Amino acid sequence: SDGTDYQATIIKEVDVKHSKCKISDTSESKAVYGLFVTWDEDDTTYNDMLVAQTGTYVIRIHKDETVSKGDLIQSKGDGTGKVQADDIMRASTVAKVLSTTKIESYEDGSYIVPCSLHC
Repeated sequence: SDGTDYQATIIKEVDVKHSKCKISDTSESKAVYGLFVTWDEDDTTYNDMLVAQTGTYVIRIHKDETVSKGDLIQSKGDGTGKVQADDIMRASTVAKVLSTTKIESYEDGSYIVPCSLHC
């Protein structure tokens, strides 16, 4: 360093780069950060996942929810989204619906629609 040699031992830290996560199980949670996209299938030994947090992406909506363009979405607490009761951007707001086109529907009746992400 700055022209001086030092003797040192490098000690590698344990892998602290990955935070733990879980599917939101709290309705209207303020702690939602991103949406699960897929598992990273590269050849590493980690269970890495890809997460979307801003920009445009799809949101899985609960089967009992009907969305309209411009609706704000919050966590329903079961891994899907629900329409927020008002139009005020909140700490619990996850996304805004861009289209009501159902991109895909699932066996449980839930479906995905295009949104802008705000988490």
